[in-house]
Amino acid sequence: MPWYQSTLDRNYYSSPIITNNTQGQTKFKISSADENADGGLREALRECPTDSTIKISFDKAIKAIQLRGPIRISQGRKVLFHADKLSLVQTGLGGIFEVEEGSELYVVGFSLEGAKSQSALVNSGKLMLKSCVVQYNERGAVLNKGKLEVESCLFYKNHSPLAGAAIRLENSNASAIIKDSSFSRNKSREVAGAIYSKGDLLIEGSAFTDNTASLEAPKHQHLYYDASRTQILKSHI
Repeated sequence: MPWYQSTLDRNYYSSPIITNNTQGQTKFKISSADENADGGLREALRECPTDSTIKISFDKAIKAIQLRGPIRISQGRKVLFHADKLSLVQTGLGGIFEVEEGSELYVVGFSLEGAKSQSALVNSGKLMLKSCVVQYNERGAVLNKGKLEVESCLFYKNHSPLAGAAIRLENSNASAIIKDSSFSRNKSREVAGAIYSKGDLLIEGSAFTDNTASLEAPKHQHLYYDASRTQILKSHI
């Protein structure tokens, strides 16, 4: 069973302090929309121990957090971000999340937007997105060099100067499983407006509409992939 299935629950606590339980989890509830304030996002990652699974939830009053740099998930960490339609908006340099090799990040219920100088999510470890909207990023939404799982997400109006404005599997060691997701109006200046893959790719129950690529024939506006390493099931392309 994946680690996030065994640790994810909806019984969040109300205190804006770090708590530990007997299962090796550390919980932190974000109480400030200021990323650097006491009770803010940076404090949670700074203060939580590196040898436990970190569960981060957010006060319901917080609707958006403006970032001034990427959130780095360092090697060996397992981090779970859970929210209900909360926006993480990159206003500074870099992307929104950087997942290092040997680390795991699970993100559910977010809008991830505004990255201009780097892909919004750069993954070298294991990255899982569920019920997220990834939109309005100017250098691609997801740059994946590791393992990626996407479920019930929308990728909308992401642009990239490279192939694959929504998801780019950077190398032959990268893999992605994409289920029940939508890709709309993403645009690449090279090939594949939505997904470009050099690795193992499974797409199931997903829809692709109005994605464009400057350097491709119409039938490849949405996707560009290695056919021998790709499965596409019950999807609209």
